[in-house]
Amino acid sequence: MKRTFLAGLLVFTAAAVFGASQEMEFYQQMYSLASAAVEKNQVFQEAVNSDLPDATDFYAWVLERLVMEYPNVKGNQNIEATNESMKTLAKLLGEAGHLPSAGYLWRAETIFADPIVKGEILIALGKMKAVDFLPQVIQTLNDMNAGRASRNSQGRERVAFGAIVSLENYGDPKGYLPVYIASIGWYSETVKRQAEASLPKILEDPVEPMTELIQSPSYPYSTKYEALRTIENSSVSNDVKSDFAVTSYIEAWRSVTANLLERMDLVKIRKLCISMINRYKTDNTLVYPLLERSYTGGNDEEEKFGAVTALASLASDESVRLLSSFVGIINEKLRDGSLRQSDERMMRVLIPALGQTGRSEAAPALRSIQGVDWPQAVKRLAAEELKKVQ
Repeated sequence: MKRTFLAGLLVFTAAAVFGASQEMEFYQQMYSLASAAVEKNQVFQEAVNSDLPDATDFYAWVLERLVMEYPNVKGNQNIEATNESMKTLAKLLGEAGHLPSAGYLWRAETIFADPIVKGEILIALGKMKAVDFLPQVIQTLNDMNAGRASRNSQGRERVAFGAIVSLENYGDPKGYLPVYIASIGWYSETVKRQAEASLPKILEDPVEPMTELIQSPSYPYSTKYEALRTIENSSVSNDVKSDFAVTSYIEAWRSVTANLLERMDLVKIRKLCISMINRYKTDNTLVYPLLERSYTGGNDEEEKFGAVTALASLASDESVRLLSSFVGIINEKLRDGSLRQSDERMMRVLIPALGQTGRSEAAPALRSIQGVDWPQAVKRLAAEELKKVQ
């Protein structure tokens, strides 16, 4: 039966006596007559190889039947043949941009088990820019991102790869964050490299989605830290980097967690924010209470010293006021005998910071050091910095 069926098909294709519409009708009839999925796939592949003119309608017709018949396909050979047909259909219809097929393609994505098939379908939906199914593609990648690496994760990686390429083809900003999460996720380097390459094709300026990430409670602090690093290393302007750092700094101090690892991630965010503010400056007055909080309640000396350095770099009235107040508090500790070694280390940082501002308002705090029982080395340091602000 199978040999007779194929022989008849080959006789027809060799003869090539009909017009294009008759030839397409013939392939439809032969496809309908084929009983097994293996034979149907052979008819379909022969039709593809014959390079039918205006074949897209035929491909769409095959797609509808393939989707309807798939639940009843049995046997490994038939399943493999059906998968082969679907992969070819997805490529052809995607390249043709055949939007009427989008619904059947998505239905196929949900019922076919083979991850390679799923990936090809997702890519096709992106190529045809089937916007009605963009949310589903995004959700698919979100679901893959939420997993983790395992011995059986190759299939999920193939689906994720297809979703990433699909979102690149869509070019919609809503696809940026899922692809970004994939670029720093659990995947192999192949998938992460594809995600990294897709990001600028989806959106050149990532600040808006990254701000959404920073402010959303849905993302872990480790991911927010990576987002901050991404903006720091991006080509956006220094003003944009500074604004993003202030936004991230606010969120880092607003967040509260009892989890030690999460607290360490928040510390890393704060330190990087401080470093960026020091480097790029800012006119945003919201930064001053944040820097003061890092000075008074920061996790360690590195954060505290960083806050002092950033205040010195800003060199504003408010930064001088804060730095002077910190000097006054430490002077009082020396007077009442509660001074610790860390306080003296801090004073040796505060004095140059006041001098760096270059503002005359810093002079009173620097002079006040001479009236307290500080070691001569500290007093000499204060005297040298005083020359810079007078």
